[in-house]
Amino acid sequence: MAVTKSRDMSEIGILISLITTPSSTPFNTEAFYSAILPDDHYRANPTGDIEEFCDRVKRSQSRVRTTGSMPLFIGSKKIGVTCAALYGKVQRKAINLCSSTNQPVTITSTLVRESDRQVLLPHEVYRSIKMGSGGPPILLSPEDIASMGTFEEKGIRILSFDPADSLKLHHLGGKTVFVRPSEAVFQGSTKLFTALLDRMIARNIIARCKCVTRAGASGYLGALVPQAEERDADGQQIRPEGFNLLRLPYKNSIRKIDYEGNNMPNRSQI
Repeated sequence: MAVTKSRDMSEIGILISLITTPSSTPFNTEAFYSAILPDDHYRANPTGDIEEFCDRVKRSQSRVRTTGSMPLFIGSKKIGVTCAALYGKVQRKAINLCSSTNQPVTITSTLVRESDRQVLLPHEVYRSIKMGSGGPPILLSPEDIASMGTFEEKGIRILSFDPADSLKLHHLGGKTVFVRPSEAVFQGSTKLFTALLDRMIARNIIARCKCVTRAGASGYLGALVPQAEERDADGQQIRPEGFNLLRLPYKNSIRKIDYEGNNMPNRSQI
């Protein structure tokens, strides 16, 4: 099982290194580790290799702030992925202060029954909607109201694969989300994710998809644009591998602007 796991990790670009503890007797790698480790990944002198090993691990890490995890559907297959916002406006939460002490206060609301002044629990509160004229109002429970906004299960669903040149500049709108695999959602997601990414890069194609970011959201149409890993001369990662999820506009959102004249701005005026 360990040999199979190490082979799968090697196929998706994960390196395994062995660092032994200092001892008077040589460490015997033939007992177990020779079958799962390449020869150049055995650390015979751990004292001088710890710093180099930690530096290599640090270079392989890309720090991103994830916004959530969800499944990526490819037909009947599911891949666990995490989404990270590449940029965004920082939202500052408003703090309510007491006018006399200038200390933070917490606002709480309690619903009570008008007849006997008893406190109502959340499942006892119903909303109503009146349909037509003269008929009784229709009562809606909190569960009914929550289910009304749920159109589809949370996740990213691939609808089609198209050439990369079919994505035009005026199609881009909204925030861009970076998608990476997550083994915490589904086991084996990294291997399937890497295979999909490599084939899309090799064929120069994108994937059009429908994305529902959270429960109760209506979702939007998007495009998964593959991005290959890029490193500098020192081996520092400057671009991680993954997918850029771009929000696509609807047809009625694209407007044709008519303007008079042929005076085009030059490069210095842009």
